Amino acid sequence: MILTIKDPRVFDALVRGEKRYEGRRWDASYDSLKPGDYVLFVLEGSREILLSRVKSIHRFATIEEMVENLWKDLIPFARDPSEALKVYKQFYSPSDPAVAIEVEPIKLFLAEERHLRKWLGIGFRPLIVAVGVDGNELYDGHFGDSPEFLIFRCSFDGCELVEKRKNTTEVEEEEEHEPHHGNPKKFRAVLSLLSDTDVWVAFRMGPNYLRIVRESDKVPFLAGTKNLEEALERVRRKLLELSLKRLCQWR
Repeated sequence: MILTIKDPRVFDALVRGEKRYEGRRWDASYDSLKPGDYVLFVLEGSREILLSRVKSIHRFATIEEMVENLWKDLIPFARDPSEALKVYKQFYSPSDPAVAIEVEPIKLFLAEERHLRKWLGIGFRPLIVAVGVDGNELYDGHFGDSPEFLIFRCSFDGCELVEKRKNTTEVEEEEEHEPHHGNPKKFRAVLSLLSDTDVWVAFRMGPNYLRIVRESDKVPFLAGTKNLEEALERVRRKLLELSLKRLCQWR
């Protein structure tokens, strides 16, 4: 998640670790945040970007209630809750629902926000992910034999279901051969069916795994679970991990 900070004093307090909580008007987008997730704070009008890790998330009925409870950790330079609330009144109504995100600073970057968004894949198309399923679970067999594929649009913020696609690939039994190398006709049929996807998520991969790696631009991903939600969360976290590695290698 990327959050913009307008006040340099607030941003500096985040960098120093004095501001332990970032308070916002609650909306459903914050429900996907979990401890261990990452937040990027961007100081508006500057090149400063702070990478932070989420420690905890707390819901409050109103902005005013949040400030009463956490004012010193929300606005460290305020002298009292009333002064802290004045800061929030610039952006929100005191009666708005609120969320307080406890964060710890990790690393400060200097970069143009538009470049950061490019590096993290924001502003470009998300990855299209195909999950081999049988009903509501990942198929307990080779990916190419899955009865159905669920197609998701995924970014490191989450995955959105786009389409359910039946597996219409068929290969004659006599053509099933080379058990340790995979059937090239089966591979080409699945590749054609899922040509518009980027990542193939499976509980198991068949002997065509090496063909996927060597002869296509698709990325095979072994989920290690048959639970669909857990599999998608692992995909999301892997995308986030790769994005953050890319970011942390930048100087």
